[in-house]
Amino acid sequence: MKSLIASLMLLAAAPALAQESESAPEEDAVQAEEAPATETEDNAADALEGASTPQEMFDAAQTAYAMNDFQTAQIAATAAAAEGNAQAMTLIGYMHERGLGGVRDEVKAINWYRAAAKKGEPDALMALAAYALEEEHGLTTADARSYLDRALGAGRSEAAIDLASLYMQGLGGPPDRQKALLLLETAAEEGGADAAYRAGVVLSEEDTGEQDDARAADYFKRAAENGHPAGATLYGHALYEGVGVPADKPAAAEWYAKAAERGDTEGQVYHALMLALVDGDVEKSAYWLERSRISEGEDDAVSAYAPIRAKLDNAIAGKLTGEEIEAVRADAHDDAGA
Repeated sequence: MKSLIASLMLLAAAPALAQESESAPEEDAVQAEEAPATETEDNAADALEGASTPQEMFDAAQTAYAMNDFQTAQIAATAAAAEGNAQAMTLIGYMHERGLGGVRDEVKAINWYRAAAKKGEPDALMALAAYALEEEHGLTTADARSYLDRALGAGRSEAAIDLASLYMQGLGGPPDRQKALLLLETAAEEGGADAAYRAGVVLSEEDTGEQDDARAADYFKRAAENGHPAGATLYGHALYEGVGVPADKPAAAEWYAKAAERGDTEGQVYHALMLALVDGDVEKSAYWLERSRISEGEDDAVSAYAPIRAKLDNAIAGKLTGEEIEAVRADAHDDAGA
């Protein structure tokens, strides 16, 4: 086993990955000289002890990875990859991408991902799509469409978000807003909060040709009920204005409060507004107004919320002293960790 480990260490250090292939990338045969076993070799030998199948080798790699023993993980994963285990190929790619157990090397990472993607491994497809979306290492948005479509077919429902965005923007191919909306709605039906939010946005826009306020409000509600911060804000807007749903200002206030707690800047602004103008609680209003500034991280001079904040600042200044306002702001910064 020790001579095998020595060979695998050389393989793990420098896999030749020029082509997509049905098996793991191959090296020229390496004749490793017998040498005293290193600690890594001992660890790898122990990890692979009794591992007779590619899945067992991959399991050993995962165990070593979980213990932050990345060199052993790479050796075990390379053994599994040599037997065609696509998940092991993806793990090796990820370790090269992050520089875990060696020098960071995105070229090697991409080639390992390609080998795994050839076998339909969904995590590898998503990793390649991420590079393609940024148009890095020769990959294009057209490649991103392909990788995301394949990942979606392999069960990665989150691929629908980026794929829909490509169709909406006409990147990597012709625009297709209807296909984008179908992707989002399908993902939303499977419980995707972000997909529901995005579907609601598409359906609420007047210039898309897809406007349907009732359906938009329904998707915002689904997103909000599944914990989406901005979804809670937009569902609050729908309730407050009675767009797509019967107007219900108390319910709108409740959703603004939930959005604020979840960290949505717009939700925090409107929660502060409702607290001041409806509840008359200017102290809490001042608190959430400051939280909105913290979460946005923009100067009021360039913020879209500057007009609302200016009105609230005036209302708060008429009710609280300067010292009280500073104390509330200090509390907001402490709670936000800012």
